[in-house]
Amino acid sequence: MQKQQSGGISRKLLAWFLILALVPVISVGAINYLNVRNQLTKTTQEQLLIMSRMTSRAIENWLEEKISRIQALARDPVLLSGEDRKIFGLLEFVAGLNPEVEMFFFAGPDGKALLSSGGTVNIRDMDYYQ
Repeated sequence: MQKQQSGGISRKLLAWFLILALVPVISVGAINYLNVRNQLTKTTQEQLLIMSRMTSRAIENWLEEKISRIQALARDPVLLSGEDRKIFGLLEFVAGLNPEVEMFFFAGPDGKALLSSGGTVNIRDMDYYQ
């Protein structure tokens, strides 16, 4: 009978030592997990913010470039001449240089718009032309 009691005590001691050893390990592991998760979240958010700012600047630069091109085009003597044939040629040329643009058009004061595709439309009644 003594063997069973000593085996029972050694098992109990082993169980208690395991519990006492595992509780700190699990606690430290959980704390480290939470710290790493928070740090990764913070780092990811910072990187996303940097990327969004860079993308914003790229879009802003792209738009500024397009606006300056349109402003320069608006001062072109061909457009100021009012000659349809020359304007069509210029619009076709500009459309060829800008494949990302579906269509260019030039509207005179009378509302007649010359399209880079070669057609004409009257936009006098459109709200944006008023």
